[in-house]
Amino acid sequence: MKILRYIISAVLVAALFVGCFLMTGGEIVEVPSEGDANTLAEDPALDENLKSAKAQELRSQIDTVNTAKAEKKKEEERKRKEEEEKRKKAEEEKRRREEEALRKALELPDTGHYVDPEWFDDAVFVGDSLTNMLSMCSESLPIGNADFVCAPSLGYNNALWNINRSGNVHPLYRGKKVTAFEGVKKSGRKKVFIMLGMNDIGVYGLEGAVDGLREFTKKMLEVNPDVKLYFQSVTPMLKNKQRNDLNNKNIPEFDKRLKEFCDENGYRYINVTPAVWDGKGNLLPDYCGDPDDMGLHPNITGCERWVDCLRRYVETDKELAEEAKKREQEASKKAAEASARQESSQQQTEDEPEQTDVEQEYEQESYDDQQADDYENDYEDTGDDDYNDDYDYDDDE
Repeated sequence: MKILRYIISAVLVAALFVGCFLMTGGEIVEVPSEGDANTLAEDPALDENLKSAKAQELRSQIDTVNTAKAEKKKEEERKRKEEEEKRKKAEEEKRRREEEALRKALELPDTGHYVDPEWFDDAVFVGDSLTNMLSMCSESLPIGNADFVCAPSLGYNNALWNINRSGNVHPLYRGKKVTAFEGVKKSGRKKVFIMLGMNDIGVYGLEGAVDGLREFTKKMLEVNPDVKLYFQSVTPMLKNKQRNDLNNKNIPEFDKRLKEFCDENGYRYINVTPAVWDGKGNLLPDYCGDPDDMGLHPNITGCERWVDCLRRYVETDKELAEEAKKREQEASKKAAEASARQESSQQQTEDEPEQTDVEQEYEQESYDDQQADDYENDYEDTGDDDYNDDYDYDDDE
């Protein structure tokens, strides 16, 4: 048994030795310490010269090891700083790319034409609390004399409710509650800008919102058959304010269906979302007026971007070309009418017979005689004897 224990101990020691040997890269390194030098100095078996030489050798080894440790630590610090610098550069580049992407996302393509603010003098905006915010800022926006028929919580579906229904959210127009359809009629405007759907998506779902859109449009044109409809996209909300029933996934899906509806029926669709988003489908915090609440209403800066987008895209190139052609035709018509009047006037002048010299002399004498008679009558009619005495007319002259 003793022999077996010795064998096992020897194997364990050998294994430990081999492990240490492999860990040091095949070299047996014994790291001296200050304690070894002190022990050596106190060893009585060594003479002073040997002690001194051995101690110096040990301290040299200690210095070498400490230097190696310091160099290793310095190298590790250098690598750490290098990695930190790389990380910072990577983050800076990522931030730069994100800022560039955001700049491009917010940079609305230049259409080369802005409509004048007065273009909106014949416009009425129909909408919910987002449009209500636009209405509140309208006096400081380049939107002309636009009118507004809007109310918080209004949607395509509840806009169809009877005016007397309990709990209705119909807008007030000039102090009186009316349906959106009657409000547009009372305004007399012919350009109707509509932004609804936010309150439909959360309550009725995507399909219910689209169904409400169809019925709303049908009713609007029944009451106002001669208006032109401009549908605006529903804008997104802040990323951290999304809900299960209303979020930045189903909002753009509704906008897609809205555009398809407009394309199918020939209505004008204006995508205002790129004017206020962060390039990733979320409302940009800088344009949000209620970041601590619902996180979906625009502030004054957001409204400015909104109107800027409308002024850029409210008319297509085709519409502008048709309008320019119409103006050109009207100008040509007026020029032709003016030319016709001038030719008619010239013709009348040419048709009148020229007076002879005798006729002209006779007319001049008649005119002079008439003037003299008028003066004489005026003086006699004054009734002032002194006045008449001063000017005694001799009939024989």
